[in-house]
Amino acid sequence: MSATPPSSGPGPLTYTLTHPPTPTPALALAIILLLLFLLHTLYTHAYTTDHPRIPGIPEPAGAVAFYGHLRALGDDHPSAFQRGSQGATIGTSPWDPSCKRKRTAVGAFMTRPAIQSRAAPLIDLETRGLIAGLLSASASTTNNEVDPRLLFLRATLNFTTLLCYAARFDDPADPLLADILTTAHAVSTFRSTAGNDHDHVPLLRHLPSSAPRRRLAKDLAARRDLLPPRRTFKEMEYEGVRIPKGVTVYVNAQAVNHDETAYGPDAHVFRPERWLDPDSKFKVPAPYHYSILYTMFVRLIIHFKFTASKEAPPTTDYIDFNENRKDASVLPKRYRVKLEEREPREVLERNLEQSKNATSHLVLA
Repeated sequence: MSATPPSSGPGPLTYTLTHPPTPTPALALAIILLLLFLLHTLYTHAYTTDHPRIPGIPEPAGAVAFYGHLRALGDDHPSAFQRGSQGATIGTSPWDPSCKRKRTAVGAFMTRPAIQSRAAPLIDLETRGLIAGLLSASASTTNNEVDPRLLFLRATLNFTTLLCYAARFDDPADPLLADILTTAHAVSTFRSTAGNDHDHVPLLRHLPSSAPRRRLAKDLAARRDLLPPRRTFKEMEYEGVRIPKGVTVYVNAQAVNHDETAYGPDAHVFRPERWLDPDSKFKVPAPYHYSILYTMFVRLIIHFKFTASKEAPPTTDYIDFNENRKDASVLPKRYRVKLEEREPREVLERNLEQSKNATSHLVLA
């Protein structure tokens, strides 16, 4: 209710009282429906999931509205799941015809004859590049200590570029190499289960603070095709649990690789000698799929004696060695090692020259 000003004419002052219009039933109903819609939307985002709960799959305690179990699991999802189950870390591909063809192609390349005829020259070339890089890096220091991480990353990437394009990165300081490695690391953060609240809490995507991350995702997608996590393409059963179609399935590689039933009660201990025990109940098959690593490491050991740096030693703990536990992939923390040549320098240089001449045909000019 409001009062209008008095009239200024002659005679006594008069006030006129007016009342606001009474809301119509239709307007009141619209307001009530809007409020109910907003409450229903908030409740849906706060407590419901994309897929109904699957009977037989346990859930951790401590779920909260909107975030679910993200905060309860912490930043290290593999370790959180490893404590209670064989949970999730690495996205897996559905076992469909496309995946079968890819697996067959990879398997054909990693057999012993294929490695000897096709992969051996690539291994020779990249091992030579790794050794030459270590020598160059150690020469620029006063204590012969080097950080080999970038050199190993370059060697790994070069295997792919050689197979696909007959080209490689020779200079560790190449800007394109840095760009590819940076992009690959950024992609791993987007595929992480721990570092992407925006993937699990849709309301966060509309906040102004998420704008930089949206720009980064758009930039990465424009530069390269990103493969999303795989989902089940049909209903399946796993250990008595029915998993419906369209559910993303993950394998906890950390838990699998440290399973005490397979590797013993000291599975969490860094003890490489376990693989040399002939009486171990866990028999290691022919390591054809690891032959590239074995070949490179054996040649490195032949040429150098490695000693851990006292100031920056490598971390051997299988959890703490990861630089960022939120990422989907593992990147070791930076460390340094001291190199001591086992042979005279002329012997090493002659070996590198032989490798260079034997592999010069692999790289396009």
